[in-house]
Amino acid sequence: MNKYHINSAPWELIGKSLSGNISKEEHNQLIIWQNVSVENKKLFDEVSLIWDESQSNNNKTALTKDQTEAAWKKLAQSIKTNKVKKIAVYRSLPILAAASVIALLFLGYWMMPQIFGINSEVRSKWLAVSNETSEPKIVQMSDGSSIVLNKNSTLRYPENFELRKVELIGEAFFKVAYNPKKPFIVELGESKVEVLGTSFNVSRSAIKSDISIMVESGKVNFITPGNEPVLLQSGKGAVYSGSKLFLKNNINASAWKNKYFKFQNSPVREIISSINDVYGTQIKVTNNKLLDCEFNGVFDNVEPEYILHAVSFGLGAELSFENNVYIMKGGGCN
Repeated sequence: MNKYHINSAPWELIGKSLSGNISKEEHNQLIIWQNVSVENKKLFDEVSLIWDESQSNNNKTALTKDQTEAAWKKLAQSIKTNKVKKIAVYRSLPILAAASVIALLFLGYWMMPQIFGINSEVRSKWLAVSNETSEPKIVQMSDGSSIVLNKNSTLRYPENFELRKVELIGEAFFKVAYNPKKPFIVELGESKVEVLGTSFNVSRSAIKSDISIMVESGKVNFITPGNEPVLLQSGKGAVYSGSKLFLKNNINASAWKNKYFKFQNSPVREIISSINDVYGTQIKVTNNKLLDCEFNGVFDNVEPEYILHAVSFGLGAELSFENNVYIMKGGGCN
């Protein structure tokens, strides 16, 4: 456990995040801490999973002040080699409960079942897969479903996959095996996607908490807080941002997976955004009117320069490459 630097972890920020009482500034601080090291990220991911399970097993009932205080005292007495810093957050019991669960888990794991009623056997069967490479990573599930993880993305799922439930942070493409008796559920924080058998791309931002989904085949049920569930069929998409849900199609949502682009009367600003997302390029347009011009074309696994040359030629613009930046000059709509 020492490799996780437990005593130096920002437990109050973690507790606020898990209990849903974290400010935007505090959330950014927590993200920065996670990005400091792989160990920090793994610690937070494991804590989030445990908190989710503990809330489920306890029917989301928050601890009382007396229960929390007793848990802290018992922990301090049982672990002589670690000094536990009690978090003074009585003003917010949900935050205190979250921080208590975290500390008790990683500093006194054997105490969890008797204090919080958490089944450690069930928890030990959950697995996590992260893609820390620049290439897509395929995860094959025991039910026949396959999941392609984008870079900087994490997937959690139970080793015993009877429930057909996963949790995603980042972006992934799902090809779900059909099973009418057991829906496949993708948990995305407070939102989720439910399907029987289909293929779709979903992206969950770790910083803004925005979620975008695009259905390639079949249909999915997209459920978000404060909104009516929306049924999305093949070729349809939606975006959840700032508690608002709106329909938005993005036929190039999964281009990161195979570098296949299809532009149909697509504005140049959208083309540039798609290329930047997939290739990590920097593109500058000197004539802002060019951004609203539309372009049609299909590109299958080619370099970004090839696409930009085609767009520039079609719109009468000139393309250059200076200091690692593509520059489109002149041109305009016909």
